[in-house]
Amino acid sequence: MTKTLLKVALASSLVASLALAKSFEENLEALVQTKTGMPIKVVKSYELEGFKEMKFVSVESATSGQRFPLFASLDGNNIIGFSNLFFTQNAKNDEIVQNAIKEIQNFNETAKGKKLNEIFKSIPENRYVNLKSTGNNVKKTLVVVTDPECPYCRNEMKTIEEKLKDHHIKIILAPVGARTAFVKSQIAMDKIKEAKSDKEKISILREVYADSYKIPENLRNQPTKLIDENAEKIYSSGLIRGVPFVFEME
Repeated sequence: MTKTLLKVALASSLVASLALAKSFEENLEALVQTKTGMPIKVVKSYELEGFKEMKFVSVESATSGQRFPLFASLDGNNIIGFSNLFFTQNAKNDEIVQNAIKEIQNFNETAKGKKLNEIFKSIPENRYVNLKSTGNNVKKTLVVVTDPECPYCRNEMKTIEEKLKDHHIKIILAPVGARTAFVKSQIAMDKIKEAKSDKEKISILREVYADSYKIPENLRNQPTKLIDENAEKIYSSGLIRGVPFVFEME
């Protein structure tokens, strides 16, 4: 009889624990979705000594595939964002948090690279300015996301020939700034369609990227559908937030 009661008690305890865990994850996922509009899933949660009412949690965005840490109440109904300013006198807590952060960072780097490869490979070739390497037996390819009105992108344009020595280059025009940058990008792409060589393509890019370049009067209302779609494709993932962005494809 005693053994039977013990089994029932253990079974009940297990069911209650599973229900609590499920409730915690569901509440936390629902809270983030409601407050930010971002769907997530709980990857792992950690109990920390001295944090009686909270857990340290690793969650993953269903949109970007990236993971990030946070603190959550035991019922999953309250969240505090994780800060690098985290101190504790408990060595075990330090180890748990440090290992979890390292695991998140490693995952994000791998996942980000995989996602970026998928994005860039899904973009049609006619949206790129394709430049062939000047080296021999070159197999590596760089993707350069750029904006003609970005001063750092102008500097990046100065390094094209050097990069072409050991990489093929695929340039995609995806402005982040003013509407004029979209028009300039479209003008560049339209001109590059008629280019007879990579040298001519580079010359066109540098012409349009020049700080002194003025949009011709008859092109100021140029449709920019292709460039608009480039920007939407590139930035909607949340993985690229600025330009120039340089990525070596696998």
